[in-house]
Amino acid sequence: MSVEGKQRRRNRAKERCFTGEDALAYFVAGGIQRGDELAILTLRAYAEPRFLRLVADALEGTLHQPTPTRLNIVTAYNAAADRTGILFHRDRGLIKGPTLAQVKDEFVRLFGLTKLPKDWPIRKTLKVLHLPLIKVKGGRPKTRTRK
Repeated sequence: MSVEGKQRRRNRAKERCFTGEDALAYFVAGGIQRGDELAILTLRAYAEPRFLRLVADALEGTLHQPTPTRLNIVTAYNAAADRTGILFHRDRGLIKGPTLAQVKDEFVRLFGLTKLPKDWPIRKTLKVLHLPLIKVKGGRPKTRTRK
């Protein structure tokens, strides 16, 4: 993968690392840098001083940055979601998406085994950022007995 592709993937992961007003401020700041009209309209709609300060901080690069581990977890989640695809159903929720094992496999593939965190920090990070994992049926597989 090219250096530009890696940077694009990293920026995409960084955008998903924020929640609430910080996420919106980061989105608007990125849109302003790209000249996106939707970002400018969003900025006009949220013209409160506190929000404008967040956008200014994001433009200056002083908005708090996610930890490297959180950024790596989100990058691995994005890669796993790209491989599996994500499918939501209005009533049943997540039907198709990455499992925890797939996210961990992508993490190891991208960053190596030495940086892999335990399951709990991965689950907590994805829960806080509202990134769903699909549940896997556990237990021993049932075998059919022939009569």
